Amino acid sequence: MEGFKKHTPLQNLKQGESLNLLRTDFGEPAPVVTFPDLLVAKRKRNIGFTGDEALPFEITHQVDAVDFYGYQSSYEALGLYLFQLLFSNKNHIHLKLTGEQSKIKDVFLYIDRTLVKDSFLKTEALAIRSYGYYREKLEKFPLSGPGFSDRSLALEDCPVFLYGWSDAQKRYLEDRVQYADQLIIGLTVDGLCALATILLDMAAEENDRDEVCLEHPDLGFGGTGKNSLEARFWLPHSFGFYDGSLDDLKI
Repeated sequence: MEGFKKHTPLQNLKQGESLNLLRTDFGEPAPVVTFPDLLVAKRKRNIGFTGDEALPFEITHQVDAVDFYGYQSSYEALGLYLFQLLFSNKNHIHLKLTGEQSKIKDVFLYIDRTLVKDSFLKTEALAIRSYGYYREKLEKFPLSGPGFSDRSLALEDCPVFLYGWSDAQKRYLEDRVQYADQLIIGLTVDGLCALATILLDMAAEENDRDEVCLEHPDLGFGGTGKNSLEARFWLPHSFGFYDGSLDDLKI
């Protein structure tokens, strides 16, 4: 990410160390940010339920998902863009994915800053000055709670991944998913901080986790909000991103 003042200290940060991120470390978000080193694919995950083998049927659920493919530097940049959004007065950042193979061309990082749900209570805009980032070891299911990770979020704070359509007419078609070319990532303040730190942890030199999964809260191990797509983040030489280069990846 260009213009981030603490990039070198962040690169040198080890697991178990912390770095204070300040509002003054970030400039205001550009209207559109070109992002070449990130690809997003549209996927589905099938979930079968085992039962009596003599039954003449099988119960199967299918969950829509998105897979992210990038380098450690890609996820570091994505995490920093999230923090830039947090510290700004904007409600979204528009990332333009320029990789030819990406099935999603535009990613919108959207933050809902509402902290009080009572509509009769009027508040001033929340001003965020700093965030104490602590670099941790990553788990495969980092937001799935006890048994999977020490990190956890309330369901209402988990990230929500949703498809969007640049052609508004296509969103009403029965096969509309194949025409989706936008991805909206909806975040609360707590959800943004959680997702951003996961992405920065993926960029750590000692990180040995090449796959991170955020799954359906009921049909998976959790990590996303209700009605969200599932999301997986892959690094090179992993099961899902076996090549070392985005240029060679087939999706």
